[in-house]
Amino acid sequence: MTAVEIQCANCGGTNPPGARFCSSCGAALGDAVPPHEERKLVSVLFVDLVGSTARADKADPEDVRDVLQIYHREAKQCIEQYGGVLEKFIGDAVMAVFGAPVAHGDDAERAVRAGLRVLEGIERLNAEHQLDLAARAAVNTGEALVSLEHARTGGALATGDVVNTAARLQTAAPPGRLVVGIETYRATRNVIRYAELEPVSAKGKADAVAAWLAVETSAAPAGRPLSTTPLVGRDRELELLQSVWSRSVDDHRPHLVSLIGPPGIGKTRLCREISALVEESGGQTLRGRCLPYEEKAGYQSFSRVVRHACGILESDPPAVVRSKLEATVRELIPLDERAPTARHLLLLLGVASDDEVSNGRLRRKRPSRSSRSLKRRRRRSPRGWWRRSVHRLSIPRVSWTSPAVTRCLWRSLQPR
Repeated sequence: MTAVEIQCANCGGTNPPGARFCSSCGAALGDAVPPHEERKLVSVLFVDLVGSTARADKADPEDVRDVLQIYHREAKQCIEQYGGVLEKFIGDAVMAVFGAPVAHGDDAERAVRAGLRVLEGIERLNAEHQLDLAARAAVNTGEALVSLEHARTGGALATGDVVNTAARLQTAAPPGRLVVGIETYRATRNVIRYAELEPVSAKGKADAVAAWLAVETSAAPAGRPLSTTPLVGRDRELELLQSVWSRSVDDHRPHLVSLIGPPGIGKTRLCREISALVEESGGQTLRGRCLPYEEKAGYQSFSRVVRHACGILESDPPAVVRSKLEATVRELIPLDERAPTARHLLLLLGVASDDEVSNGRLRRKRPSRSSRSLKRRRRRSPRGWWRRSVHRLSIPRVSWTSPAVTRCLWRSLQPR
């Protein structure tokens, strides 16, 4: 549908310019207005199964349907987990749009991470369901014409050359891999590691399309390299933070500082400056993260803080996680509190043994006390760290987390 076509207010059908009555329902079009459309910067993700035609040849239709439903469900979950909009399934191909109707500051990164997650999910489906699926994906970023009204009536959410180019790049991707265009590469090269490919000769394109192969993620989700130029215009804020830190060290008591401001104002940079001050004075920075996408487990930011404090790596198996946590608990927690503290922190990290957990709770005679006990353990942990040495606890982007986490953070710093 073009911008000059008229949409019927009664049935939503489209009509050619100059029409007086709707060709679908006959309603008068005198008061109808063209649908609202706008140009937006979007990232388009295409995922397509490899060899699906040969796989479906002479196969039972119900078996083909069941396999596609499993694949579609996995792709939809991964795409929506990263804030994308699943526009349509085209047989065994999936198209998703990131940046419309809601735009984020990192839509290109979200699209690439979602595509990589879909490819990983297909490998997991192969292992779980004894399948032999293979897929390839591509992400392209650029301007598109976005129309929510058209999408609601079965049309395309985003139209433009960015969509066509993404589809062409997808056909050039190796099986099991993801390819991106030049704008996506520029927007994500600091968080995704790429290998440059030969330009792709795309159908309908006068010139070959530059392409890069996504190798692996090189930074945490929503991570950004910060500028190394001197910080200016924040002398007053730095002096205030230095005063709070000095008071915390002298009094051996924690203090809570909240940095509030719009995106891009420099909150993360200011946190890095105070972190450098803490480390210069012999302290240590413990950092949690509140992610805007991926898995959002309860108290996830606190579990990341515990992992940082105990030196636990993401690649550590559960047995190593338990040993590192128990060693840290023995160092920080009084003898009579070590066992229950370790049990609850193991539950927080998701590595409690099966005989200790029932329906997500520690086995207790009074399960209702488990939540209160867990909060007490988290409240005592910062004080244990403070007794050993001085620390700075940082949880950036706390606005992305749940109210329960902010309440627990506040209570952790209250006097006993």
